[in-house]
Amino acid sequence: MIDMLDIKSAIVSVPEIIQNKLLESNEFSTFIQKYGLFINKQYLIGLWNIGLLQADLIYSDSPLNIDGLVCVQNNNNEEYKYVDNRKQVIKSEGWGSSLTKETEILKHAKLYFHPFRYYVLYNTERIFGYKIHALQYFLDIGGAHRIVDSQNNWLNSWTSKEEFIEKVVDWNKAISLVVFVEPWAYEKIFNKIRWQIPGDIKSVIKKINSRFVLINNVFRDIGIDEIERIRKQLCIDVELLDENKILHILVRMMNANVRENLKGHIGGSMLLFTMAEMLRLAAENTFDMELKEEDELGFGVWMKDVKKKMYGANRLYDATHAVKNEFMRQYGFGTCQQV
Repeated sequence: MIDMLDIKSAIVSVPEIIQNKLLESNEFSTFIQKYGLFINKQYLIGLWNIGLLQADLIYSDSPLNIDGLVCVQNNNNEEYKYVDNRKQVIKSEGWGSSLTKETEILKHAKLYFHPFRYYVLYNTERIFGYKIHALQYFLDIGGAHRIVDSQNNWLNSWTSKEEFIEKVVDWNKAISLVVFVEPWAYEKIFNKIRWQIPGDIKSVIKKINSRFVLINNVFRDIGIDEIERIRKQLCIDVELLDENKILHILVRMMNANVRENLKGHIGGSMLLFTMAEMLRLAAENTFDMELKEEDELGFGVWMKDVKKKMYGANRLYDATHAVKNEFMRQYGFGTCQQV
């Protein structure tokens, strides 16, 4: 039985094959702001402190004594490498006012996050952001106070329950799973390979390919139903962020560099889209089956074989250029160039 600690340890055991480099707190804060989430380093660390946000790697110049931080490397007592395997706990009073300042321990340590951890922060903003009309102040300032009080009461109640802890665990688990798959799936989506340290590219490719043996074992252990549950939720969140489904397909067909440099909500939605696609590619290889593409898993229903009737194939992202060009033509664009 493979657990999340095994997956997290595997992620950091071969750092040179991680395609999107792990970002230190300041870098990660800058990265998520590109997608419209204005959470600075202090708040990131606060969210990590309370266990809402997990780190992908922690470096420290001294031993850390925090339950759930597992040391996976110790270089002659000078540098310690930890993975974050902390367990979230129920707070009977709810999680209100729980954000804490930087701890003493973090004066000796640095937190690193994969860009996909954006998913936790997106969900944090989506759920905990106050839902109030922009004109409420002008309509009835007393009503604005009542709305905020009502939301606070609901959040206090919800965050005091097991349901909330399960949701936090689910977000972080989904990200760790995709980060684990990322080195193998990245090239298949973006048609390029990155490596973080100087070395023989053939050696890097060999290590990336060998990762699939582990992916195969992990996915068979988790099962296709659970993989598809996670993927469907990612696809729903894609459309909650940006509901322009046709635009998502068009962006998916863009040049890789353009896709990776999108900003705002469309950039965030395509980041989640990429996560879901990575899971699909790995699952299809593991279980030797064809799964629905990402635009088919969100809201709405595609009729059977509708893509084939309209464009010439049921698959768009890995289709021939003739199929992609037909899709582009029907929406008034020019032909699709190979990248």
